[in-house]
Amino acid sequence: MKASMIGGALLSLMLVSGGASAMDSEALNESREALDQSYMETQEAMENRIDTLEAEVEELKQQLMEAQSEK
Repeated sequence: MKASMIGGALLSLMLVSGGASAMDSEALNESREALDQSYMETQEAMENRIDTLEAEVEELKQQLMEAQSEK
């Protein structure tokens, strides 16, 4: 989210200052889209890792309870 906000702010600044030609604007848009895509992929990977870790924790809890009940 920060990446897209930074990209959007950069694009706005360039357009307001009049320093962006149509070609520069297109390049900035492509860069912003790439940042957005990268952010979404990173977010999904983090969520998948969290899910994996939560499943591992549950499995370890189950093993611990089984070990304690055998004593």
